[in-house]
Amino acid sequence: MNLSNRLQAVVLEMTTEYRRFKQLENLTDVQADTWKSWFHGRQRPTAEMIEAAGKAWPEYAFWLTTGISDAAYGHVAPGENGYPKRSERKENTAALFRKLVDLKDEALKITRAYLEVDEIPDYEPDDRFVSSAVQIVLQGYELSPNVNVAPYRALSKAYPTAQKLRNAEILLGNEMSSAMYDSIDSLIEAVEKLLATVPDHAKEKLMEILEIEKARQEKIKELLKTVPDTSDKKNA
Repeated sequence: MNLSNRLQAVVLEMTTEYRRFKQLENLTDVQADTWKSWFHGRQRPTAEMIEAAGKAWPEYAFWLTTGISDAAYGHVAPGENGYPKRSERKENTAALFRKLVDLKDEALKITRAYLEVDEIPDYEPDDRFVSSAVQIVLQGYELSPNVNVAPYRALSKAYPTAQKLRNAEILLGNEMSSAMYDSIDSLIEAVEKLLATVPDHAKEKLMEILEIEKARQEKIKELLKTVPDTSDKKNA
């Protein structure tokens, strides 16, 4: 699959047939006619389309641009795709990626307002400048009253919880399955600590997985108690 094929796979997975191109326009700000022209093979995907798709569905962005999936850490592929193996979508990781995309968008709005106040609106800021400008503004730099920093503050406040959920998801999905038996308890403890300060409604699914894993470990411990200890015989 080339990049255009992969983009089509993402679009087919994440949009419906009815008014597909209007859906894409609303999601990405790229015109519906441009999406339609590409979809039917009349043009190649543009840089704007690829960037827009990556931001709309960031969990697919790595596979979209490289053809490689990294399922263990949430960089997945749609449908039956994925190399070196098919991958399942990690909901908490996808949610974290989307929050980061939204946070960056809000940071750019603040930065552009900051540049307009300083009368250099045509400057295209790099990431380092954006970070610095946002910090200056949040510390009290006066902007137009039309600039609303509340969305940025709300997303920043939500970010630590999203990060904890993603870390717990990775521990439960990756580390637990490959860990040595004697390290399982410490992994369970680490997940419990991550989730301790997360609101109940946000961690419900992960807690269900954790409880299943704890019950499985208890069964293993009970089974091990029935296994004869041969260490004394060997020492004798």
